[in-house]
Amino acid sequence: MKQTLTMTFSFLLLMNSIASTTYRTFKDSSGRAIQARLVQFDAESEVVTIERKDRKTAQLPLSKFSVNDRAYIRNFDISTESQDNISTTKELEPLTKGQVKDLAEQLEESIEDKDFESFSSLYLSAIKRPGNWDQMKRVDIGDIEDHVFHMQISADTGSNGAIGWVHLTPSGKIKYCPLTSQHPVELVAGAISTFDWLDRERLDAYKPQLNQAIRDLERSKVPTFGFKKNMPFNELKENNKKLKAWFKENCETYDVGTPKLPIPEKRLKSIKSNIKF
Repeated sequence: MKQTLTMTFSFLLLMNSIASTTYRTFKDSSGRAIQARLVQFDAESEVVTIERKDRKTAQLPLSKFSVNDRAYIRNFDISTESQDNISTTKELEPLTKGQVKDLAEQLEESIEDKDFESFSSLYLSAIKRPGNWDQMKRVDIGDIEDHVFHMQISADTGSNGAIGWVHLTPSGKIKYCPLTSQHPVELVAGAISTFDWLDRERLDAYKPQLNQAIRDLERSKVPTFGFKKNMPFNELKENNKKLKAWFKENCETYDVGTPKLPIPEKRLKSIKSNIKF
């Protein structure tokens, strides 16, 4: 059976023709590539049907495909990438918990295998290799809520890991992740907590923390309310009141870029519980 499947994939490779815009490159577990389009995926039997440009089809087990392609195939029903019969303006259905779990496992596998190509392919936008990429050694996936899941990464001794929430778009791509960038609402909440924590005695000693909180506000593209380096203590506290009022009014829906990803209700409740309004 294994020999037959290998021959089938090799035959498709040899018969490959020039791809059109409705076709994509698939790779098998050995890295060999073919141009085809995904026709059907039977989740129960994990059998994949693909079609070459000459319209000939073949059925292959999901396990024959690369890590990246398996993630794409599992989320075929929510993807607009290769479904030329579906309008790209159609609103996508929310991810199911099973789909989020599958994507979390793909992320975990790519990190632990040090496969940056697969890792970066899971993201909505191009990303840079994290500075501590080579030191990452273990990934633990925690709670799943709507389109987000919690992730903790352990690193070798002497290197920092990462912990936080991963936010997925309806098409199954990562928009925010503790390894790359946090959700703007999370950044603003962190800045508010820093401004609350700073008192007169701490203000001079913890200037780096103050400046980082101000940079986080700028990255979040929210009103900065006059926050700046070396600002007087009374002005800092007064501006933080204004920031809290803005946060309270906008935190349920705020995001930058597209698609917009509001913070899930349970996660937002936890964030707000740490802020003294």
